[in-house]
Amino acid sequence: MPRSSGSGYSARVERYLAKHPGATIAEARGHGKTPEHPGRGREEERYREYYEKRKGLEAQAQNQKRADFSHSDKWREDRSEKAMKKWPARLSDLERYVEVGIAGLMEDPDFDWVDERWAWLRYH
Repeated sequence: MPRSSGSGYSARVERYLAKHPGATIAEARGHGKTPEHPGRGREEERYREYYEKRKGLEAQAQNQKRADFSHSDKWREDRSEKAMKKWPARLSDLERYVEVGIAGLMEDPDFDWVDERWAWLRYH
């Protein structure tokens, strides 16, 4: 019998579990292959593929940050790396940044330096 609490989210999870016998709640919540809280670094063995992809993208993004910002006298490699750890980026944001660099992001009307979503781009 469904354990719906009445919310749309709970109902969606329950529908998923009903349609996919044997599925876990994590899968129903959309975290079958990704951790729910990646910044915590838990279950790295379970989500090895995810963490390997993240590590590679973070390295590429750090290289892109160096290319975009190292000309500034405010550039600090160590602080740039700390920002990446302090404010973990979405994988989709890392992929986009690696693809288009800062010039491409600045052309996007939804990009905002002040938004915490992009705090990982900080470097000083």
